Amino acid sequence: MEAGKEKVYSMFIQHLKSRALRRYYFNAHKLVDSMAPNRDPGTPVEQIFKKFNKELSVSRMKKDKSFVQVAFEGADAGLAAKWVNGLVAQANAATVSTLVKDAAGRLESRKRALREQIAVKRKTAGLLRMDRLAKLKEAIHIADGLGLKGNGIISMMAGKSALALSQANIPLYMRGSMALRAEAKSLRARNNNDPFIQGLRDLQEKLDILASVHIDPSQISAMRVDQPALIPDHYIKPKRKLIMLLALFGGLMLGVFAAFFAEFMDKAGEARRSESA
Repeated sequence: MEAGKEKVYSMFIQHLKSRALRRYYFNAHKLVDSMAPNRDPGTPVEQIFKKFNKELSVSRMKKDKSFVQVAFEGADAGLAAKWVNGLVAQANAATVSTLVKDAAGRLESRKRALREQIAVKRKTAGLLRMDRLAKLKEAIHIADGLGLKGNGIISMMAGKSALALSQANIPLYMRGSMALRAEAKSLRARNNNDPFIQGLRDLQEKLDILASVHIDPSQISAMRVDQPALIPDHYIKPKRKLIMLLALFGGLMLGVFAAFFAEFMDKAGEARRSESA
């Protein structure tokens, strides 16, 4: 009932990327209030969820595909880290729940199959007992007709080897009516066929073993967190240095343009004054 590591990990990533799971986490933790505390009353919640879904990214590491990086780009780094860790835990719980349900289903299927085999064996044993009684009844009737009360096999096979005795196809009535009646009486008095059913105890042992299996979800994890989401010690987005450099560069360009424009206007003014003179 073991699931392969790759299959389990793939299932976890599917849950992590699942829009349904993200929506459940978004609604359960009322993230709409945290993401848009000053929103207009008419703003659709779906619009805010789309923003949440867009800012949440799940990607495999390039150097090691067995590692997955989960990130959230938000203004509040503390909340972003909390949401990432919570969503990862939610995806793990969903994966474990799926695994436990699958394992429990397989376990129950095996137990059901064993119970059916045991039931079939018991039913067959009951039918075989009735068949044996029918054969004994007929054999007793024949033995009585021949006057065979004692064991007729002994006198019939006198002087023959044990091998010949075992290989001989001897009619049942040759055992004599006394022995046949004793066996028939014993079969009619039997109220439990289990001790006489071949292989039954093995099946019961397997069923008992499966019945003792207990699956504890708290002891199962679909993944291992290499490093939880932490609050970054520097801004990742927007890049403030880049913004400052662009602002500075833009300011310089604007200053140069303003200087050229001012000079152009001065020259144009002088030209008009010269023409007027």
